[in-house]
Amino acid sequence: MSLRACASALIAVVLAGALACTMNPLPLSAQAGSTILVPIEFQQATLGFGGTQLADPQRGVLVYSLDSPPGRNVFELQTRFTLLAEHDPRSANARDAVTSGRAPAISVVDIPANAPVGRHSLFVVRRDATGDHPVYDDQNLASLPILSIEILPQTLGSIAGQSSPIDVWDPMAGAFVSKTSKIEELAPQPMLEISFDEGSTGPRHLHAVELLVGYPESVINVTRVLPPDGLRNASLWFRSIAPGVIRVEAAAGDPFDRIRLAFQLDSPGTTLDPNDVVVLISKKGDRNGADLPLLSVAGVRVR
Repeated sequence: MSLRACASALIAVVLAGALACTMNPLPLSAQAGSTILVPIEFQQATLGFGGTQLADPQRGVLVYSLDSPPGRNVFELQTRFTLLAEHDPRSANARDAVTSGRAPAISVVDIPANAPVGRHSLFVVRRDATGDHPVYDDQNLASLPILSIEILPQTLGSIAGQSSPIDVWDPMAGAFVSKTSKIEELAPQPMLEISFDEGSTGPRHLHAVELLVGYPESVINVTRVLPPDGLRNASLWFRSIAPGVIRVEAAAGDPFDRIRLAFQLDSPGTTLDPNDVVVLISKKGDRNGADLPLLSVAGVRVR
């Protein structure tokens, strides 16, 4: 089944099932040697968006395997890349989607020609950019199977399973043209997630904060400030005050407990260690502007 043929069906399924814990792959059964689309609800887990057609040195790649978590003596599929499926604001569940802040991820995955035929459970784990070493965090993805799929023989009659191209119709050329080079433009940038601790177990009260953030200028370039999942009506901005130092301000009508800084790597061979990031709180306040003396930085991580 080609990506062109199932693209519209994919979006319909993802939007309809965006609040579900798991979703089925497209198609439910596929020939060895062909391509499938795998939606995955990741909650707060860190994803790798890389693969054979997209480099993600900072976060790595999602590796899918049959019947057991990826590892030795386990049959693994070939991930080409992973992207996020954004919710259309006109859809019936758009309000719930914004509130939850969760958008499903979709992996484009090739089934090797020698894949074992039959019904299989799919497992997934995030690995580093080389694809060799698993990356475990507080939301490890590998503990449970995420879905199941029926793998058919590579050849059925005169039809052989083939990897689907990433093609778009070009009216000027009068043909489908490869758009593989556009994948990088669609992938989400990595981001620094800075979380706060108010020093109590009660409801959150943080409505405004000003930060000084220091980072290795030779490694990353901060591009924008992002609100946490589900936060609406927020005002966020940043400006550079020295090489490798920015001032960040965030204010919102609803309380929040984290903010995010999207960034680009300065060169393909580098990655950011969050331990090299320094965050100082210069101002903070509740809805009425009163100080929150116990507020502190709880952690900094890359997502």
